[in-house]
Amino acid sequence: ILPHFDPVRAAAEIRRVAELPHIVGVQVRPNPAMDFKHLNHDVYEPIWTAAEETGLPVGMHPLCSADLPGAIRGMKLHQLGTSDIPVQDQDDFGSDNIFFTQVIGNPVDMMTAITFMTAGGVLERHPGLKVVFLEANGGWIVPWLERLDHHYEMYAWDVPWLTQKPSEYFRRQCWISFDADESTLAFTARSPLVGADRIVWASDFPHPDAKYPGTTAMVAESVKDLTLAEQQAIAGGNAAALYGLDLGR
Repeated sequence: ILPHFDPVRAAAEIRRVAELPHIVGVQVRPNPAMDFKHLNHDVYEPIWTAAEETGLPVGMHPLCSADLPGAIRGMKLHQLGTSDIPVQDQDDFGSDNIFFTQVIGNPVDMMTAITFMTAGGVLERHPGLKVVFLEANGGWIVPWLERLDHHYEMYAWDVPWLTQKPSEYFRRQCWISFDADESTLAFTARSPLVGADRIVWASDFPHPDAKYPGTTAMVAESVKDLTLAEQQAIAGGNAAALYGLDLGR
């Protein structure tokens, strides 16, 4: 887990852990941590360079917390005064509710991150960088990529650094996780903008919104109409390939 407020130290940490056994990736929040500077800003370049050079995938994972700049702080979702039940670790999270911060903040922060990683030029500059977007649902990814591609076609002068559509960078270098019971999983696997080879699944165990018990049965139900090869890829093959795991051991 990288020190988000110091990209230079984060890069040093990536290079340090890359030499350790059993480390297969690093995690960073999708928030624009450096005073709302978005992820394509030069300040984050040390992180992307180190991850690309070491080959460690970057996992982006949201948190329903107002400790970093992002959707929750920007839309002032953290102090609504609507909850009668105190939030655990409220002093650290800086939020007085979970419903609105998590239901809005998590996917909005992730959509923003995908936008600046693809259309913002990060993946153009770092073609060897691998990024996986985790635990903010996945059913929105196809229409989001469609929207990004449409705006690229309409307003290309605002993203002159791009040589491909945003969705093409996603297909080349990105993965996204789905909850086990998401009804759009098979639809997304069939979409040419994403595909079965770009999907991993998340149980979120043991968090309160984890789909448990019966998680694996839910995954099986969600992918039952796909080919066996696609089912196997989503069930574990994609994660193994992404993180360089040897399933035969």
